Amino acid sequence: MPGLSSDEEVTLLHYNRGNYFEWWAGFHLAEEYSKSPHPEHRTLLAQCREEHIDAEVSKSNHVSATAEMEFTVTAGPARVLPLSLEGVLRISSVTDETGKKLSFIQEDRKLDNDTWIILPEPAAAGRVYKVKISYEEDSTRDSRIILQEGSGLYFVGARTSWYPSFGAFDDRTHFKLRFRSPKKYKFIATGRRLSSEKSGDSLETEWESEIPYSVVGFNYGDFVDKTQSDQNLTVTAYGGREVPDELKGVTASLDIEQLRRGSGAGDIASRSGIMTGGFNTASSAAYAAAQSFQAFKLYEFYFGQLPFKSISVTEQPVGFFGQSWPTLIFLPYTSLLDATTRNSLRMQNSAEEREFYNVVAVHEMSHQWWGHMVGWKTYHDQWLSEGFADFSAALYIRKTEPNKFKAFWDLRRRHLLQNNSAGHPPVEVGPLWLSYQTNSYLEPRNSQVLI
Repeated sequence: MPGLSSDEEVTLLHYNRGNYFEWWAGFHLAEEYSKSPHPEHRTLLAQCREEHIDAEVSKSNHVSATAEMEFTVTAGPARVLPLSLEGVLRISSVTDETGKKLSFIQEDRKLDNDTWIILPEPAAAGRVYKVKISYEEDSTRDSRIILQEGSGLYFVGARTSWYPSFGAFDDRTHFKLRFRSPKKYKFIATGRRLSSEKSGDSLETEWESEIPYSVVGFNYGDFVDKTQSDQNLTVTAYGGREVPDELKGVTASLDIEQLRRGSGAGDIASRSGIMTGGFNTASSAAYAAAQSFQAFKLYEFYFGQLPFKSISVTEQPVGFFGQSWPTLIFLPYTSLLDATTRNSLRMQNSAEEREFYNVVAVHEMSHQWWGHMVGWKTYHDQWLSEGFADFSAALYIRKTEPNKFKAFWDLRRRHLLQNNSAGHPPVEVGPLWLSYQTNSYLEPRNSQVLI
């Protein structure tokens, strides 16, 4: 179940099948509390120190790959090791460093998708092991990893499980990535780009993480790119040449309504206050690059230098949702529309919506420090990532728009003190340390508001 900790052996849930579940409590075993009132986070069964991934994105957007993992077992003897891998990615083989086939278990993708590799004998703690895992999507079905959302626009899903790992965000690994993808589209991945060459119908790129990463990923599509740089940093923003289908659907609906009503009804779009001529995200790529560059430099002044020399800020064809991976940021396409267009589409009628668009890019940039350089030990500490990202966004506002600084914090204070839909102010629901346990089916955002 999402959000649950693998660290605590005892979990108390309130479960309504098919509707919701609430995570009420989590505990360690009694003997652990006899040793310490705050038991340490249990280490992973195995830790991957090096992973090389050779992947291909086909013309039909299906993903296939081989992953070579070099790892140690932290506490032997262990023979069966759990892996995180998206269920639609089916393993064809697992071999050791000599090429000998290893057994593995991968449950049906319609079940719980659990995957294990089975070593030929119990592992010795501290010894280095190597395995090679080959896997691919079922090409007879539509891709479940890369979803087309418009002409040349794709939403990359399974962002923590498109590759095998022993636990994204729990394990830190040095990655080398090699991708083959259709050459007509730009391909952007985490890490430092080592090479980019076109061969036949394919674009071949190679990437390497500058330091051990907790997660890796990529974006892909028909993008226009704009860059801002100095001698120490390059920030490149990528905006789609086209807009997502859901936005094109607005124009199509207006055209149909115009035909239905006839010319005597006047311009339906204008009467509705919708500025269809502003449906463009590529034109905002230069602004996104400049704003992100400015935020990076400000955070570098406050928080210190990073080993990253380049950051990619990319559009994703979904709205009201941003995400940040090491050196790779995903911004909602709606944030790349101009403010006048968002207003006409009723996308920022509330103070919360206006603030989201005002800070989403700089908030996500701060995760290069808070979340990737500084992580969290357990879910109890996960607030550090989002909390300091909000704090960082406030620093940016104070520097660039000081007249909005007080309003930024006033909005958060109001969220903490006003009653939620369950009739309680979030500040009284429980301590921040409980994280997701403060949520309920009536109010699933308590933990987010507390942060």
